[in-house]
Amino acid sequence: MRLTLFLIIFSGFPIFGQELAPAPDVNLPSSRPSFPAVIMTCGCGMETHYAGGSKALSAFVNDHIALPSDINWGNTSHVRTYVEFVVEKDGSLSNVQVILTNFPEINEFILSVFNSMTNWVAGEYSCETVRTYVRVPISLVIK
Repeated sequence: MRLTLFLIIFSGFPIFGQELAPAPDVNLPSSRPSFPAVIMTCGCGMETHYAGGSKALSAFVNDHIALPSDINWGNTSHVRTYVEFVVEKDGSLSNVQVILTNFPEINEFILSVFNSMTNWVAGEYSCETVRTYVRVPISLVIK
């Protein structure tokens, strides 16, 4: 009862305790300032990507992964793995490694797929081709 009465009494207090201030007197400019047009002469800021996009990357992994039939999957129905690597200036991959997985028995097979990849497009920074760090999530559904 006391809490309810307290909220009823003080909930309207800030409304009655303040006076409304007049609107500030601001002079806005009548026209916008003009800026010079920016013309880009090269493909600056291009991101690193697999040639053909994510669908082509998924198709490449599906076509080239060779898992042996004697793997004991147990009650695993879904494998989630993260692969990280560096895309060199020529599109080749280096420092390929699996960083996180819920089924480490297939790491070597996933690494062999990524070590055979070549179709990456290197990124650009300030209109220069640069080495780029990439992390790719891989999901496999076990049937």
